Amino acid sequence: VTSSDGGSVAGTRVRIRNEQLGSNYVQPLDALGETTFTLLDNHTYYVVLLDYPSTYYGAAGTIQIVGGQTQELDLTLKTEPDVVGWDMDLSTGEITYTDGASDHTPMSITAGALGPGSWANSWLTKMKPCLLKNGIVQYYLKNTGVFLYDYSKQANGTAADITSGDDGDVMIEFPLVYYKFYSSTDTNGHAHIGCKYSQTAQDDTWCANAFLDRKGTIQSVMYMAAYDGCSLSNKLRSLSGAAPAASQTFGAFRTLANANGNGYEQREFEKNQFVASLLPMLFKGVDGQALVGKGATSASAAISAGTMNDKPLFWGDQTGTAGVKFCGIENFWGNIYKWLDGIGLMSSNYGYKLYAPYNDSMSGYTNSGVPVPTTGYIDTMSAANGYGLAPKTTVSTEASSKFHDYSYQINSQNPLIVVGGHWGGGANAGPFYWGAGSASDSYSNFGASLSFTPQS
Repeated sequence: VTSSDGGSVAGTRVRIRNEQLGSNYVQPLDALGETTFTLLDNHTYYVVLLDYPSTYYGAAGTIQIVGGQTQELDLTLKTEPDVVGWDMDLSTGEITYTDGASDHTPMSITAGALGPGSWANSWLTKMKPCLLKNGIVQYYLKNTGVFLYDYSKQANGTAADITSGDDGDVMIEFPLVYYKFYSSTDTNGHAHIGCKYSQTAQDDTWCANAFLDRKGTIQSVMYMAAYDGCSLSNKLRSLSGAAPAASQTFGAFRTLANANGNGYEQREFEKNQFVASLLPMLFKGVDGQALVGKGATSASAAISAGTMNDKPLFWGDQTGTAGVKFCGIENFWGNIYKWLDGIGLMSSNYGYKLYAPYNDSMSGYTNSGVPVPTTGYIDTMSAANGYGLAPKTTVSTEASSKFHDYSYQINSQNPLIVVGGHWGGGANAGPFYWGAGSASDSYSNFGASLSFTPQS
């Protein structure tokens, strides 16, 4: 064990765990900053540092024990938080920062100007726009400031093609993050939900579901479309200047997305849940329309892709017509409903699937056991790794709700989920908006967007 700035690691202890085996071992470091454990072969263990000097934020890792071998794991104590998190008291709606984020300042957007708070250089906000073709990054776009990119130029300064599709699709690359959704009860009997994030799984209660390929293997990156999806040559694309594709069924959009090749899907549930959970982490609140922007929710029609190319990765206003940009994704809420693959309603509960392939009938999906609430504005959520945040209770008015977004359900066999709201949705839109639709629905305000996961 060492420190990133060469400081002393005195007092640090090492904990090694494997929950399935019931293993939990803690040992101090010796004078050389080392300690040795004897462990069972052919098992994976989680390694976390404890009692390190208060000037650091800790470190963690995993190790697979191979029979007959001595293995070494090097950990470095960081001066930047290794674990950050948020916690919401469901009785009051108050959100607090936890772990290494306890002294952080949230982002803010005032009159269209972004204040990055403590997040400008965080590992949690390293998402960036690129051109992705056949699952391979062709180039990244030119960074010009804090969360600002010149979409007309490649990172090397030469011209970028974000409109024709010849160079691929404009996508947002997200580097691997491990996370843990949880529910708890405090000493006052108040129910809480929250999420923690790290670059390394702290133990086997953590997940990286947004980064799973079709084999369920965690990948080092995942991609979400920078724009609402358009249709070009019978494929779902993400291209600047294009009008959103609409009036197609859930399955038809899946076919268009899959036509791009192995690993391409329409927006996936687990990816959507990961990104949505970053709103309370980065902005310390859940009212996305108030904190970031209303989005295109009071317009006469959908806006085309690329109208926010000159805006930072986090941007919005209160006009209701200009759109919103969150984690680099234009219209993460508003403009046009987006179908979600991997989530639906089954036996009066939410059902989900962690990774592709997906289907209209929800065959092979997991019943969450979380009942679908009545239609209304979301007041409280359930939280767990499998489904992220799911509406739990609703109220009749937006002003009296804690999440301020709408949850609309229909009575039909295995209805599926659309998210975000649409150009005329007003307050019935936002990052946590869920609506239900039948697989046969094909409305002018129902669309899709592209996602991609590298395959192992």
